[in-house]
Amino acid sequence: PSALERSRTRSTTSSPREASHELDRPPRELRPEANANASSPMRPPSVRATSSARRRTRRAAVDSTAGLLASMDERDPPPVDPNLELELDGVVVLNGSVDPDTAPIARDDEKDDDDDDDGPFFSGELFARLVRFTLPTMAIWLSGPILSMVDTAVVGRASTLELAAMTPGGVYVDYPSYLLSSALAVATTTLVAQERMKRRRADGDSDASTTVSDAVALAALLGLVVAVVLAVAAAPAVAKFAGPRSAAVVPAALTYATIRCLGVPFALVASVAQASFLACKSPAQPLLAVGASGVVNLIADVVLVCGLGWGIGGAAAATVASQAVVAAALVYLLLKQGREGGVGA
Repeated sequence: PSALERSRTRSTTSSPREASHELDRPPRELRPEANANASSPMRPPSVRATSSARRRTRRAAVDSTAGLLASMDERDPPPVDPNLELELDGVVVLNGSVDPDTAPIARDDEKDDDDDDDGPFFSGELFARLVRFTLPTMAIWLSGPILSMVDTAVVGRASTLELAAMTPGGVYVDYPSYLLSSALAVATTTLVAQERMKRRRADGDSDASTTVSDAVALAALLGLVVAVVLAVAAAPAVAKFAGPRSAAVVPAALTYATIRCLGVPFALVASVAQASFLACKSPAQPLLAVGASGVVNLIADVVLVCGLGWGIGGAAAATVASQAVVAAALVYLLLKQGREGGVGA
């Protein structure tokens, strides 16, 4: 039947409004939705099933997330132990004793470091203390080269050959002695300073005196051993130091080195004692002892080399005498300071 006949048939069974509506509508073949459905291909069942499964999965994920957020909102916060220790501004308090109204509030703009500007960059008092400590210390360490210059000047006026012999003999003795004395001095300074820091703490326990005593005893014992070894090996070693072209200076250099070996224990003991005083920030005592040894060395050089004519042997004996004087003076000052309640041996 045609569209007009179908519309007439429906108009007999429908209301007048519905019949007019059917008459106004175009035939089904001319409707755009019918043409679209007819032109679009039918999706296979597998594609429709996959799309439905994806929609169900997304819906389930949204529902589960919403449920989780709702449960988190309804969950009570965990209980806090009132005996829990908290640290506020460096003070450890109990959690139950913290008053929210008076508790300090941490701010982001506050700096929690040790570089706060607590004072001026330059401190005159600190600079003066540094100068008072540095100048005597420099004088102590310069005393050795100064004494060597005195020996060189006195021996050079007596003999040119003996002046040349002082170099290999002095190097043979001074290098091992300097190496050992530097190591002992650094160790003694560190250990004594640590013990003094312990004494400043609340416990008050300190073994600084024992540390100094052990260091002095070790220096004396090690000095004796090194002196014996150097004296035994002096002849071939000094010849190697001088070389074949300077064989003429070997006898005088051997004499100088052999006598200087006697002063190695005194040199090590003096170095340890100086380090002990410097660790206590007391450079005045070592400076006085070194000054006294310089006077003794100068007088002995003039008397033994120029007066008695001992030559290079007299210069070596004067150096050993000055080393013995400075070691004895420093040990005496350590003992005196120990009896007075300071760091002593």
